[in-house]
Amino acid sequence: MLDVGEFPNAFSGRRKLVWLKGSVQEFMQQIFPVQHKLNHSGLKLGREFNVSSMVRIAGFNIELTTNLADHLCLRDADRTGMVFHQASLLRSQQQSSFFHSRFIDETLATLALLFPQGDRACRKWYNKQDQFADLDHSVLNCGSAQRRIDTYRYWHDRLVILKEEFDESRPSTLSQWWNDRREGTQWYTLWVAIALTLLFGLIQSIVGAMQLYKAYYPKPARVIDLPSRRDCLVKQMVYIKASAIVGSGVGIYKQPLPLTPLTLDIFFTMETNTTTLAEYLFKRVHQLGVDSIFGLPGDYNLQLLDYVAPSHLRWVGSSNELNAGYAADGYARIKGIGALVTTFGVGELSAINAIAGAYAERAPVVHIVGTPVRQSQESRALIHHTFNDGEYQNFDRMQEHITVAQALLTDHRSAPAEIDRVLQQCLLHSRPVRIAIPLDMVSLRVPKLPLESKLCLPLPSRQPKIEDKALTTILDRIYSAKKPVILVDGEIRYARIVDEVDHIVRATEWPTFTSGFGKGLIDEDLPNVYGVFTPQHKELFDSSDLVLCFGPHFSNTNSFLYQTVPREDITISIHATSVQIGSEIIRDLPANCFLPQLIGHLEMDKVAKHNPKLVHPKSVAPPEVSSTDLVTQVGGFWHRISSFFREGDIVCAETGTAAYGSNEFRLPPKTRLFKAVTWLSIGYMLPATLGASQAQHDLIARSEYHDLRKARSILFIGDGSFQLTAQELATIIHRKLNVIIFLINNDGYTIERCIHGREAKYNDITPWRYLKGPEFFGAPTEGEYAAYTWQVRTWGDLDNALTDERMLNGKGVRMVEVFMEKLDCPPPLDKVLAAQIAREKAEQ
Repeated sequence: MLDVGEFPNAFSGRRKLVWLKGSVQEFMQQIFPVQHKLNHSGLKLGREFNVSSMVRIAGFNIELTTNLADHLCLRDADRTGMVFHQASLLRSQQQSSFFHSRFIDETLATLALLFPQGDRACRKWYNKQDQFADLDHSVLNCGSAQRRIDTYRYWHDRLVILKEEFDESRPSTLSQWWNDRREGTQWYTLWVAIALTLLFGLIQSIVGAMQLYKAYYPKPARVIDLPSRRDCLVKQMVYIKASAIVGSGVGIYKQPLPLTPLTLDIFFTMETNTTTLAEYLFKRVHQLGVDSIFGLPGDYNLQLLDYVAPSHLRWVGSSNELNAGYAADGYARIKGIGALVTTFGVGELSAINAIAGAYAERAPVVHIVGTPVRQSQESRALIHHTFNDGEYQNFDRMQEHITVAQALLTDHRSAPAEIDRVLQQCLLHSRPVRIAIPLDMVSLRVPKLPLESKLCLPLPSRQPKIEDKALTTILDRIYSAKKPVILVDGEIRYARIVDEVDHIVRATEWPTFTSGFGKGLIDEDLPNVYGVFTPQHKELFDSSDLVLCFGPHFSNTNSFLYQTVPREDITISIHATSVQIGSEIIRDLPANCFLPQLIGHLEMDKVAKHNPKLVHPKSVAPPEVSSTDLVTQVGGFWHRISSFFREGDIVCAETGTAAYGSNEFRLPPKTRLFKAVTWLSIGYMLPATLGASQAQHDLIARSEYHDLRKARSILFIGDGSFQLTAQELATIIHRKLNVIIFLINNDGYTIERCIHGREAKYNDITPWRYLKGPEFFGAPTEGEYAAYTWQVRTWGDLDNALTDERMLNGKGVRMVEVFMEKLDCPPPLDKVLAAQIAREKAEQ
């Protein structure tokens, strides 16, 4: 029986049936169109690609179906594959006009591929399924398999997806490891190594038993003690290993070792209970949540980089160290921690600007620096990448000001503890750290026992009396407030109190605003969340009797030149490790411990309702425009483009007009706005978008991204900023990341024109053909990850771009060049520009 629909399509026998789908042949062609959109380069349908292997190796659940439309589909988070098994029905339809003859032949070919004729494992698996359903056993005799993917037209895309999922799967159980022989050499090497390990373990156990026996029953003095079998087996192997360690000059022994049973035991123990220092470092970083690590190779870190892939990390090579630092910063802001690797001297100083920005805006980045061998440093050798003065510590001192902790690894015995200490500080303070590892220490062995326990933050010291006093004071202020307001700033992310703040905002229903730094951390669909606190809301805040401020970050550029810093006398500020009530600061009060207590003691029937009748931003329509009008920021560009966003998007706004314009965005739930607010190094956001998008990709791969699989990263960047770091577009393309770029072409540095020199030549830039960038940097022009570009001058152009199917459902880089006037700028830059013009007129 062939299923033709779901249960909701059922009908009674009295119902009059009307067919409106044209001919049956046309209807079948609509259901089973030709599929040949996905790229299949490098994809091979080998003999291991069959139903049995999918179950035994990849852990797939194969479900046999009678619905031909479900054939080769993936379900249940891509872990269940659907296979149509009615081969007899297909053969009976080969002469039918209902289906295209090639379609039937191709479907049978897919069954021959999945159930190879004569394959015992597939036959055994299929026969087991017979107890659960009435199966068509002719599926096991569908002829020879066609293994060229390009010969499939109707099932091409589903086969590509199924094969990619199969190839990307990795064994998770012992039986799957045993059955997985896709990499033959590796498989034999693994099991030979296991067999040798068991063999030597058995030998060692026998030797131990013999030694115990001899201890209780000593031999007569005249009897000569011959070498044990274990000594004979491994003497040569251990001698080679010991010679290599001593000969390298970096071992713990300076003289040749006697090959006694004791030294044999030392080396066996060392091999099984230790790991290399490089692996220890990278595995620790991976345990903290880093899946991708950024950087560039250099002669002082090349051997170090050999251990990246074995530690289950993905290497993302950037165009330069500065961009790698920016990318690690962006990754950290989405994933919680980021990492980069540079070489000593020139490499780390190239990245120093990015590390400084991460320090200023609390992005936890682990900066790993490969340094010269210890002997060169100790002897003050004059080598390349230095100041040629023998002062290697100069580079360490430079980094001290922009990192919260440093580890200068010089002794492998203390190195693991040093690494753990520094990583803890990185997480605790949410700021960068630096770990310098000399080239000659990379492969030294260290204990791997600490890796069995995940690195945890130290528990904060609790002061019950201080906590109780603060709790009582804050609750009294909350209960007595009649006109309260909530202000949410960006450091709630660093303080790890986003969920607690969200709970308070929802529970109290008090009017809530965010800073530019905090925008996107709270659901803007809530009726009491009114967007960014701007100077136009200052009167509301000044007239309030309580401002609950969470995670304040009051730099001048995050507070509209301090205009949106609330009055101290009415404000309770919750910092990461302290609470400020008015002018009183209560220290050593961790917010992630204190806020749950506050929520637990909060009695909502005592909390006043306050609704000042404000207009919700999402209820405000953008200004009316004509499709032929030029796009302007005054005309509501930032407001209108908000309709393009969807759940799960990461929206990135570069320093300049884009950052200020982003304050007008209306963000859907689970959407992050990501921008710089204090360091403001222009050019930062393009490589930071690379990092953010890679973090998004890694979270989706872990199924830890809001159950969303098609989220995008959307970048808004000016032409001037783009020119600083444009080459990182190549890395985005190479990584096949889902990134959309809106490039604001306003012919130069508009934000600088607003501040000073609106007609000055130094605010001009060289015009580029920006939309040639994707092609120049290697983006494909066709296929699944093809790059697409649009030019936008009018509102009609913008609508066409935003509604284009390639824009909505593409997978690779999409780039939109939006032309705007030189002096077209969003608030409050328009007021700064007006003040400049007024000054110029007064001076005339």
